[in-house]
Amino acid sequence: LTSDHGEEFLDHGYVSHKMNLYNECIHIPLIMIYPRGLPKGIRVKENVASIDIFPTIINVCNLDTSIYRDTLKNQLMGDDLLPLINKKNKKHFLDRIIFSSDSDLRQVAAIYKNHKQIKINSKCYDKTAFFNLKSDPSESNDCFKFNKRLTNQLSAAIIRYIKSAEKLNLKTHVNKSWLNDEDKKQIQQLGYINFDEASSTNDNKLYYFLYRQ
Repeated sequence: LTSDHGEEFLDHGYVSHKMNLYNECIHIPLIMIYPRGLPKGIRVKENVASIDIFPTIINVCNLDTSIYRDTLKNQLMGDDLLPLINKKNKKHFLDRIIFSSDSDLRQVAAIYKNHKQIKINSKCYDKTAFFNLKSDPSESNDCFKFNKRLTNQLSAAIIRYIKSAEKLNLKTHVNKSWLNDEDKKQIQQLGYINFDEASSTNDNKLYYFLYRQ
C-alpha cells in the first residue's frame, strides 16, 4: 500500500501536489504485507524510496529474473529493502541520500537522515533551502546558512543527480490511441495530461528518471 505522491492543503501556500517538494507532497506511506516472505510488525524508520519497491518484490517473491538480467543490470534502480526490514546492513540505508524531483528538474530535493535540501531553479526563481526535519518537521525554518558543510555536500549530490538524470533521459511515451475517452477523462482530472492543449502528434511524453546515489 503506497502512493505516487501526497497532497498539499495550503501547508506552503498551495493546494496541489505539483507545486513543490515539501514533505506533504513527497513523504508517503509504504506498507507491505506478504506473510510468506515478510516478518510482521516491523516499522522501518530509515528513509526509503519508491524505486526500492520493485527490487524488494523481486527478492521477496524469489522471482526468476535471469532472462531479464542484462536489462535489469542497466536499468533497475533502487535497493532491495529486505536486509533493512530484517535489520541487516542498516548503515547502507542510513548513509544514502534519497532524491525527489519534478519531471523537468526545476526542483530537486535531497534527503539525508533527518536533513533535507531543496533546490529550485527556474527561469524566474533560483533558491536553495535546507531543513532539519527532526526539529522542524513542517519545514518552516530555512537554516541553509547555518550548516555549510552538509549543505555543500547535498548541493554537490543534487548536481550529480541532475547530471545522471539528464544522461539517463528515461522516457515513457503515452500514445493517446491507447486510451479510451473515460481513461483520458480520469487522467486529465488528475492533472497529468491536458489533451486539449496537447500537440497534434499521437504521443504525449511523460518524463521519468530513476537514480541511485
